[in-house]
Amino acid sequence: SHRESGTAPEIIVVDGGSVDRTAEIARACGARVVRSERGRGRQMNVGWQATDRPWCLFLHGDSQLPAGYRQALAPVMAPRTLAGA
Repeated sequence: SHRESGTAPEIIVVDGGSVDRTAEIARACGARVVRSERGRGRQMNVGWQATDRPWCLFLHGDSQLPAGYRQALAPVMAPRTLAGA
């Protein structure tokens, strides 16, 4: 399973009814687009439900990750073994 294998990030764009080319551009860039009713919390929940990854990083549409973000997040993304699990 990719939960343990550390595969590449999955990019999901949750479209809350945009009337521009957001969904088209996201798909062209390799993202999976899912639709939702408007509302940040609702859209975040739809995005979380659309994946089976163990964690999510939520970004607003106009956000940009800084250089080196992968290295900064590596400890969080590393598979962990829970004692007694």
